[in-house]
Amino acid sequence: MLGSCLFLLLESSGAWGKTEEEQTSFDADPSSQITRPVPLPDSVLQILAQDSEVVACRKENPIASESSLASWFVASEIHLGRPDETDLIVLPLAQGNRLMCFHSVEGIGWFWVFRQVGAHYELALKTAGLGLSILDLRHHGFRDIRSGLAFGSYSSQTTYRFENGKYRKYRSESK
Repeated sequence: MLGSCLFLLLESSGAWGKTEEEQTSFDADPSSQITRPVPLPDSVLQILAQDSEVVACRKENPIASESSLASWFVASEIHLGRPDETDLIVLPLAQGNRLMCFHSVEGIGWFWVFRQVGAHYELALKTAGLGLSILDLRHHGFRDIRSGLAFGSYSSQTTYRFENGKYRKYRSESK
């Protein structure tokens, strides 16, 4: 009983699974920065190597023998759920011709969200947009995620909620 009350208190306050140092807003603009980059774990690289966008980009831009797929991406740690599980937001690095593989002319880019499950990671969300925000609102113990687009007077936001082990589209709003 005490444990479930503590969980509800931490979840409702937004304090559980969030540190002040976490970056919660990410921009698809290639000049934007990940404030605290971390190396990509092997399990994340294995998933990215099978991703349709990455496979297509590698056909046009083979990886040099002295490089690895890790050189194409940057990751930032985030706590989406439990404080003892460090999840990752992964963005492509803007280097050379690969930029157009992962970004449109309008600036829309890809974002990958990986959830730590034990000693490895699972892909929890892949989405495209001009930006990605990790929200304080929670569903099933995990923080909601929002991506967005804007072109002239048109804007669109999609909110994702955690359901059955993955993030799923919850709500889309367009103006």
